Amino acid sequence: MDGEWDYPDPQYLQEPPLNGWVIHLDGTDYTGAEVHLTYTTGDDGIPGHYFFIVKPGTYDITEDFPEGQENSWYQTEPGPPLNHHHDVDLGEGGYVGPKMFGNVPLLTVEGYKFYDKDMDGVQQAGEPGLNGWTIWLVGTQNDGTPVSISTTTACHDDVDGWFQFTGVKPGTYALEEDFPLGQENDWFMTTDAGDLQIDFSRPFEPATDVQDIGNMRWAKVVGYKFMDTYGGTEEDLEWPNGVMDPDESGIPYWPIYYMPWGSCDWDVVFTSGYAPIGWYEITNLLPGKYVVYEDPLGWVETTPNPVVVTIPYFPWGEPIVIRLDFGNVEPLLDPKLAFELQPGWNMWSMPLKIVPGLTAKSLLSAIGPAGLIVSKLDAAAGVYTSYISGWDDAYDFPIVPGEGYFVYAMEHVSFTLEGDQTGPSQVALSTGWNLVGWNKLTTGKASDLLGMVTGCSGYVVSYLDSRTGLYYSYAAGWSAEYDFTVVYGQAYFIWVDGPGALVFA
Repeated sequence: MDGEWDYPDPQYLQEPPLNGWVIHLDGTDYTGAEVHLTYTTGDDGIPGHYFFIVKPGTYDITEDFPEGQENSWYQTEPGPPLNHHHDVDLGEGGYVGPKMFGNVPLLTVEGYKFYDKDMDGVQQAGEPGLNGWTIWLVGTQNDGTPVSISTTTACHDDVDGWFQFTGVKPGTYALEEDFPLGQENDWFMTTDAGDLQIDFSRPFEPATDVQDIGNMRWAKVVGYKFMDTYGGTEEDLEWPNGVMDPDESGIPYWPIYYMPWGSCDWDVVFTSGYAPIGWYEITNLLPGKYVVYEDPLGWVETTPNPVVVTIPYFPWGEPIVIRLDFGNVEPLLDPKLAFELQPGWNMWSMPLKIVPGLTAKSLLSAIGPAGLIVSKLDAAAGVYTSYISGWDDAYDFPIVPGEGYFVYAMEHVSFTLEGDQTGPSQVALSTGWNLVGWNKLTTGKASDLLGMVTGCSGYVVSYLDSRTGLYYSYAAGWSAEYDFTVVYGQAYFIWVDGPGALVFA
């Protein structure tokens, strides 16, 4: 596309002459007579050649695109400022030439975006087109110019999902798509991305490339792992009813396992330790059967477990979301708790009493190779003490229920600990900032934590969201919208105005 013909260079094989194009010569000879001549390239037996024999005068030479292909070619020579014509001022006669016309064929890319119910990448009867999707054509022209253009799928000839790019110059390209806003995690492409690569780098004639793009919606299973504390009738309020009632607590950090029916490979997600507490989502599920299972870890289940979930084939309309809650009764003896750590620093606490005792060293051992550092705050002295994996036992220190710690993990990790519920307990507080835990298995609020302060006044509760690296705070008297949920396994900074205690009733 450089506007220069490389004949008779070997490049000629890639830039062949074009026969059958009509060339016009229009102008006035030296007598004042108008001249209008045409010549069809190649008529003299020389490929792509044309010539005119005229008297001296001034003339304009132009070309006609082949009939029906007016929008299928792009002229590269003559270029600016004489696009589409050559000016010829023929004086006393003689030979003028050559006056070259260079053209490159153009590409049209079109197709349909459709809902691929059987996920085979081919649109068939009953698989509707999808309007309103943004389709991109990206790549590089032969002259090195980058290309990134888009269009939106729409109805065409009463068929939905049509898109088209016209006037595409020689080069290499690929088709891409944007998922609808807010639905980025609801869809996947069933058409192989390799099939959407377009090589138009050495064209000899205009072409139309038809590229249909299939999509399918992901499905997901969602729900709560929750503390099932009571039933739904006055006669039997103390027996769990297997339903998450409005004032029942989600249980954080719990592993929920799932696998396709007939498989032996379990995948795992964890219930959230942040709002909404105890919530989990299993996403990117294709149609079929799945087994979903929660490890009760010694707790008493009040809902079916495991559960077989069927995601129907050929779903259409809104994304398929299957709600599946897992209820559990708080164990009376030796409960086992699940914990989850994010890479980097985590604020962590332990609500159970472990016999003969949990220490920083044994905590890192329970975490496994990912556990690196445990640090505690001496609030009275305002200093931190740390134990690092592999250090001498002389630097080890006990982990106390109700107190908080910083734990550094090398990677995302989950682990479990088993112990005794401590019942009522209290943690000493010093003036200023203290690092404490939430010493209950049910959830509470930051305002509840401030309300448990005795002997002084608590003003602020803060914690680190280890997923984002951001701190969140609630101060006494603030609006309820800032009153975040507190859970076991998470540690919190609390600021008090004098010596006192945090009492867990």
